[in-house]
Amino acid sequence: REVLLRRQAPSDLRPYEKLFRCKVTFGANADVLVYERAPFEVTLPGANPELARINDELITRHLARHAGQDLVTRVRAMLLELMPQGEPSQEKVAERLHMSSRSLQRKLVDSGSGFRELLAETRRTLALSYLSEPGRSVSEIAYLLGFSDVSTFTRAFRRWTGQPPSRFGARSGS
Repeated sequence: REVLLRRQAPSDLRPYEKLFRCKVTFGANADVLVYERAPFEVTLPGANPELARINDELITRHLARHAGQDLVTRVRAMLLELMPQGEPSQEKVAERLHMSSRSLQRKLVDSGSGFRELLAETRRTLALSYLSEPGRSVSEIAYLLGFSDVSTFTRAFRRWTGQPPSRFGARSGS
């Protein structure tokens, strides 16, 4: 029925209208495809209700097992993308994942994780990796990890490892 896109409207709308064959709205808050509801509610001829119930059960279990991992992976990827712009907020990550901050928090808790925990874990892993690379300065690493300044990064690194990043880098050969 309708397509909503976050991007700004191009000068020529015809390719979009030709592709989607419906109303296309630009400058929306999210990318959304709107379908007619009725075709999705029609019972298929020859449908087997028992088989449908079993399939629904299997799919629900499969999604429950894998949904948490998938979300954690997606959050980590978004953190990597946002860190060089400063400390990523839960609200910004949720927005980029097309959900509310509350939904993100709830789904992370359901998967046995939390936003702050994932942010710290991702930063720690990257910090150790960056410090093992020759030629990376502590200030560059602090910037890449989204810390406001070097001293904040140094304090966090001490919490994670018990030593300052400059000593860790020297010990690992950088």
